[in-house]
Amino acid sequence: YSRQEVKVFCSPNNKKLFTAYAGPNVEIIVLPKKCKYIRFLVTNRYIRQSPLLFAVWEKLLKTTWYPWILYFLGDYKRIIEQSVDVVHFPYPELDRYDFKIPTVISLHDLQHKIFPEFFTQKDIKKRDIYFKKSAQLATRIMVSFQHVKDDIVKYYSIGPEKIDICGLGYDNESAIDTSGFFGIQKKYGVS
Repeated sequence: YSRQEVKVFCSPNNKKLFTAYAGPNVEIIVLPKKCKYIRFLVTNRYIRQSPLLFAVWEKLLKTTWYPWILYFLGDYKRIIEQSVDVVHFPYPELDRYDFKIPTVISLHDLQHKIFPEFFTQKDIKKRDIYFKKSAQLATRIMVSFQHVKDDIVKYYSIGPEKIDICGLGYDNESAIDTSGFFGIQKKYGVS
């Protein structure tokens, strides 16, 4: 058994956030500053939301000079694909839809389906577009609880075999003292 290598990709301004996690099996890779321009283009929500702009974008993808533009701008997709076997996005959306390596997303919940009264119609529509498309295209979906898995199957018609439950971890040393919980439960009649 050998330990897996983890590579964290981040922008230059986020490097400090991840430095504490670097170690023998964890490498922090700072993407070149110029990557932000191509990232803006390929992840731009306005492009992905507009059928016309997205159609133009897809045609551009098929041109022969497009890869050279990406290369010049520092296509972070290429950097990631050459560095790892699988990429995990710790949020509910794929950063882009054209990765050639396996992708994993963490879809934490579908609150907008369960409690729509707390979201605007615009937010519900955006969440449904991006969460569903990402769930469909991701190789695997990671959730924290069974009810989230059930919601994804129910609302997005994603097969349950594609969804893995990975419980939330905690740090034993900073665990919360639960000795007073029973008194609080009794006081408020919570069981």
